[in-house]
Amino acid sequence: MEKCPYCNLEIEDDFNFCPYCSEPLTEKGKQVEHNKEKKAQLKLVVALTKAVNDEATLKILDQLTNKLS
Repeated sequence: MEKCPYCNLEIEDDFNFCPYCSEPLTEKGKQVEHNKEKKAQLKLVVALTKAVNDEATLKILDQLTNKLS
């Protein structure tokens, strides 16, 4: 058993995330968290693209989509 460096509660040694505070504890956990954030950002850009009619803004959103992909 070890302690979570974020909430200081006891956890199993092989956990990727703390079951109490949900913080990522390993590189694998950090990568999963990063991918979730990237997916959320991409969903937001897609939703904005559907709501915008301005060509300049659409071009910027297209660039963001390409950067996130």
